[in-house]
Amino acid sequence: MSLVDVKSVISDEKVQLVLFLLVVLVHLYNEIGPCQSLLHPLCDGFAFFLSSLTTIVRDYQSGKYYKPWKPANPIVIVSAKQQIAELSEAPNLSQRAVYADMFGFKHTMNKLQHNTSDHKVVRTRLYGRLLQVNGPGHLNALYPHLVARLDSSLSRELAEARVLQDGVSLPVAQTVRRLASRLMSLMFFGESLSSNEAFSKALLRYPQDMVKCMGAFQITPAFMSPVVHALLTKRGEAMNLIQGRLFECMGPGRSTWDEPDQTKYLTIMHNMTELTESSDYWNPELLSQSLLGIWFAAAHQPWMNLHFIMIELCTRPQWQEALRQEIQQHSTLDYKTLEGLPLLDSFIKETVRLKPLDTRYKTSISSYFFLNSRQSPKCIVAPTNAAEVSKIIKKLGVRENNQVAIRSGGHTPNRGFANTDSGVTLDLRGLNKIALQGPNDDVVSVGTGALWREVYATLDPINRTVVGARVASVGVGGFLTGGGLSFFSPKYGFGCDNVVNMEVVLANGAIVNANATSHPDLFRALKGGQGNFGIVTRFDLVTHVQSEYWGGAIQYPGSADAAQLAAFESFKAAPYDGFAEIEQTFVYFGALKAFSSTNNMFYTKSVVNASALKFFSDVQPQTANTMRISNTSAFAEEIEKFQPTDQFASYSTLSFRMAPGILPRIYKQWKDATTSLSAKVPNVTSVLTFQDIPPPPSANAPKNSFPFAPDSTPHKDNVLVLFSFYWSHKEESALVESTIKSVTGSVQELVGNKVGFKYLNYAAAWQDPIGSYGEEINKALARVARTYDPNRFFQRVVSGGFKLKV
Repeated sequence: MSLVDVKSVISDEKVQLVLFLLVVLVHLYNEIGPCQSLLHPLCDGFAFFLSSLTTIVRDYQSGKYYKPWKPANPIVIVSAKQQIAELSEAPNLSQRAVYADMFGFKHTMNKLQHNTSDHKVVRTRLYGRLLQVNGPGHLNALYPHLVARLDSSLSRELAEARVLQDGVSLPVAQTVRRLASRLMSLMFFGESLSSNEAFSKALLRYPQDMVKCMGAFQITPAFMSPVVHALLTKRGEAMNLIQGRLFECMGPGRSTWDEPDQTKYLTIMHNMTELTESSDYWNPELLSQSLLGIWFAAAHQPWMNLHFIMIELCTRPQWQEALRQEIQQHSTLDYKTLEGLPLLDSFIKETVRLKPLDTRYKTSISSYFFLNSRQSPKCIVAPTNAAEVSKIIKKLGVRENNQVAIRSGGHTPNRGFANTDSGVTLDLRGLNKIALQGPNDDVVSVGTGALWREVYATLDPINRTVVGARVASVGVGGFLTGGGLSFFSPKYGFGCDNVVNMEVVLANGAIVNANATSHPDLFRALKGGQGNFGIVTRFDLVTHVQSEYWGGAIQYPGSADAAQLAAFESFKAAPYDGFAEIEQTFVYFGALKAFSSTNNMFYTKSVVNASALKFFSDVQPQTANTMRISNTSAFAEEIEKFQPTDQFASYSTLSFRMAPGILPRIYKQWKDATTSLSAKVPNVTSVLTFQDIPPPPSANAPKNSFPFAPDSTPHKDNVLVLFSFYWSHKEESALVESTIKSVTGSVQELVGNKVGFKYLNYAAAWQDPIGSYGEEINKALARVARTYDPNRFFQRVVSGGFKLKV
């Protein structure tokens, strides 16, 4: 039945706000529990009723507002599962039958299954229909009183606030608890009773007393419970005060209740009394006890939600002015005009929904490696397959001014690349399936959201591997679309050169397979062109036969730095060995005030102390050595342990043609800059890394987007440089970023631009790695983007990543 049909059926029995709230609160307390939110169902029904408020107000003012009915037979049984199911689905919903079921005598034996889970399901459905029909209309009648109460309560809080030099200070949690309690008490108990100071303080204290008792009772013997209760609640002081006043107003003496009729008829207390006065079961004592229980159920969530909203508003000054302007445009605020405040409405709902109640949201944010990327998107969408990604992209593409960030593993330190503060983050980690293909397991299909540790754990037991990351927790998607440097790159090239097929979601939502024969232009563009053309949801990777091999790390003190540089120069001058892989790293640890170096090196055959790497293993002294025969999983996990996380970070990169004497000059530039920075940022960690560029694909293999011809030898001639800095405090960011930019520029000037290549996965946000591929390749990439994304979704809407100059 539609909302319009329900409204027409019961239009002659308009139910007051208080009864509506009673239905909701009893349901929440009995069926869900006191910790669930009342705001969501209330908000969901508001919009529909805005159109009918004029009629309800007119009826109220003319005295036609709902009069409590007197059931002919007060003992009505509507508690059987079947009866409630029929009632909840009846074409003509009778509120009288609903109220009789609520307040009538309840039989729970035999076939009348009042408390079963099935019963709760159909009762929930029934109350849901009532919820959609009645609430907002009745809140309209209370609106002026609620505004006045809020105004007076807030003025009081401000008057008692701590005065500061430039304003006043209010404790958020305590303040919003008092504000929420004063507003709720008006709906429950009316103006005069809720304005009583002693009664108001008791209402605040009672839920706190109960929470303390519930915690204490879990560790208290049952026979001691009365004593514990008496001690924690001062012999039930708050409860007794509230119940005493409620009994007076709901019992035989309620005729002396001095509440004005205008608000009396809108209180839960009045309606509970009126609607049960013909029932022998609902005596005043039971009514007052029940109302107190309902108050306890309702007391927590509204103030918690208001607390979250206030905290969010205080931490987002950029929203304050926009919200203020929207509100000031509405000179008269009531329920008719609240509909015209979309910014305020979305701010409140999204804050309550996501911050900080949603633990998945918080977990997602905290899972980014670096603090730079721990931003706060308005929404995180977490699909689990390509079809869901397609639906999401279609939805996001039709709305103007959307901002979307796309995340795979979340390892980039570039702020805004894998997360956003102003839009939607598409979290692809749910696309993490791994499946071996082919009769010999020569292909493995890997979801873009998988981590490389999961891939290696699948392949190591069968003595196979893929050209994946050297750090276990790096995500698959960004690694491969940016190129991919691996343990096995000296032999097999970039990680992307070992992809045989990509499943891609395009900007129009179409799902295609890109490979050497289907969409080959897109296939090439995605190998180094990152997210400019589509979202890769699955990679099919070649697996290589691989047994255990020799590798690990050797650490050296700073005194060995000169020998280390000489070793790398000798390594580059020696004959090229595709099994030898080396990352030579120089490090300054601010916490230790010391320079040192580390070689992460691997020989991907089971050969101990291979001759190709003896240049490094012979350097002395050594402070630590983990070199051994092991598998890829073990090596990737070891490197993972040494990766700085939970800090701010910045990378930059360049490459150069190897020449005698060039390495010490680069090292000196970096060391001088680091020494100068450490005087101002004492705990900075500064890192300089040298490594090879992988060989290009052969002439008969599918091409990538990088600027190396099949007959070129960048792996022999060139060196890739990575600068990486890590620090702890946001206020230090500008100084560190300035230093890394300066040292990168000075080293680039030193080595020249003959090579020019900038590896995308290491590049700083201010660098242009795609531009470093050369003009011809950039024109080709632009053509691909225009073909597959003519409306420029991935250029215009997707905010992060390195963009093409389309």
